[in-house]
Amino acid sequence: MKVLIMSVTAGEGHNSTARAMKSYFDAHGTECSILDTYRYVSPAVAKLISEGYLLVSDKVKVAFGAGYRMAEKRRGGTGEKSAARLVNTLFSDDLYDYIDGYAPDAVIFTHPFAGMIMDIMCQRHTVRAKLIGVLTDFVFHPYWEECLMCDYVITPSPMLNYQAKQKGFDEKSVLALGIPINEKFSRSQPKREMRVKHGLDPAMKTILIMGGSMGYGHMAKTVREGSASAITASAMCLPTSSLKTACSPPGAAGRSA
Repeated sequence: MKVLIMSVTAGEGHNSTARAMKSYFDAHGTECSILDTYRYVSPAVAKLISEGYLLVSDKVKVAFGAGYRMAEKRRGGTGEKSAARLVNTLFSDDLYDYIDGYAPDAVIFTHPFAGMIMDIMCQRHTVRAKLIGVLTDFVFHPYWEECLMCDYVITPSPMLNYQAKQKGFDEKSVLALGIPINEKFSRSQPKREMRVKHGLDPAMKTILIMGGSMGYGHMAKTVREGSASAITASAMCLPTSSLKTACSPPGAAGRSA
């Protein structure tokens, strides 16, 4: 069996999910490759999407949020085509040549833009591989309604079945199997040993606060409110020094990991 995983760098969640699946396929002797979709077709577009996503979601949050919420309301089966689809049409032929040459048995995508390209490709060419979409969040992001050619879509929970229907997916194609994560997270380690290894006081109450690769989610407020309670220490996983400064409890230095 041969598998191609298509990802898009917009934050790191989509890539992390892709790597988690590849590690599983590798461990079971399945040939598998990860394709950074836009980096292959156009490094300039890949940079624009990656850096543009970071810039817009951080510097113009209000406008980004409003646009995102509007896009979330789009439904499948309406025939409405997005501007993103028009752009992705330009890349479908180049990617078809790559996929036709690689000849995978299955193509798995972790980002709706990659799925959109595959959707376009399936309409323009004969694609023999099974097409599988994987959600990397607990919600259907915008543009999944333009990925309806996939054979299966994997969701984190049956609670998303209604959203899947709204996006236009047939209920038989929706599999609530969870979000793929690296197997190392399922292995338990001795707590005391790990605290000593990472320079933490084994006897001190410790909380790990994670906000994904971007550190979004009102993390500074969460840490400040926690530090005002009876918690004596916080171990923080922080993506930037500015966030570290904002989150550090009064009178205590935050620890980055």
